[in-house]
Amino acid sequence: MHVATVRDFGRLLRIWAHAQWRIIRSARPVRVMFLIAASTIAALTVPLVALAGLDGVLQVALWLGIAAVAGVLIAAVYTLFAIVDPRSTLFISDDGTSTVLLKVSPTSWHILDHMAGPTGAGHGQRLRAQLGPALLDQADRAGVTITFGARPDMARLYRAAAHGFTCERKISRGSLYARAPRP
Repeated sequence: MHVATVRDFGRLLRIWAHAQWRIIRSARPVRVMFLIAASTIAALTVPLVALAGLDGVLQVALWLGIAAVAGVLIAAVYTLFAIVDPRSTLFISDDGTSTVLLKVSPTSWHILDHMAGPTGAGHGQRLRAQLGPALLDQADRAGVTITFGARPDMARLYRAAAHGFTCERKISRGSLYARAPRP
């Protein structure tokens, strides 16, 4: 595991693509949001398509193409920002299959994002097992609180209680879990 740099850009986009594919395949509300975003991008291209005089299958192909390009561009900007933002640290597994994004402040560290790809193959679990103890130890030495947001089922998967995390409050997509530094 190491801190991601611009050299990891391709790996990070591949992990993002795996995560997006899982969202598209799932029946979760996030899928609906993704489809709404793709539809909005496609709808914004209608005037362009009309000006070009395209119809039928070509319109649909152009809409899907523009939506795909827009999605990749958004992912690229997000990834580059995560790498160069001085307030964030992006950890990536050595095999390039999973990431953890950490937002750093003087009093707390917040785990913002966690992705693995392909999903369901245990890549995220291996990164958490490798990064977790070192991160908790470093936070204790620095005297900072670690927080993350998750649904209760995901918090159980992350073994939050075993690592000393407690549910602090409800948030829009689950609960906020926190762990105070230990002496």
